[in-house]
Amino acid sequence: MALGALCSLPLCAATDFDTDVLPLFQAKCLACHGAASQLGKLDLRTAASTLKGGATGPAVVAGAPERSLLIDKVITKQMPPGKQKLSDAEIDTLRGWISKGLGPPAVPLESAVSELEVRAILQVRCVVCHGKSRQEGGLDLRTLASRLKGG
Repeated sequence: MALGALCSLPLCAATDFDTDVLPLFQAKCLACHGAASQLGKLDLRTAASTLKGGATGPAVVAGAPERSLLIDKVITKQMPPGKQKLSDAEIDTLRGWISKGLGPPAVPLESAVSELEVRAILQVRCVVCHGKSRQEGGLDLRTLASRLKGG
């Protein structure tokens, strides 16, 4: 997915945690993810603690907002709870910080997903039409070799 499709800020201009992101977190997130309470063991008070993540793992993936759980949660309106959701501009601020303010992805995109994870997705979503019984377009997605062969 192209970066421009992810962010309406001019080239996702770099944002600073203390001046751009922290005020947003203070207004909408720290009641649950601050000093008094850290639901899911997620502390959003500092850039370092945000990067560390919580009980479910990293909240953000440096340089890759599209792979960051934090972005997923605010886009789908799961977070913050209640009626006061983040605006598109506020979400873009978070995207800009994750994309440019944190540097390149911690894990190269090529190695971020394992064969096991790919196989699980293909089994659930694709093998019905591209498996043992049916091979629409001559495509069999059950093995790496058959995927590389193509249809």
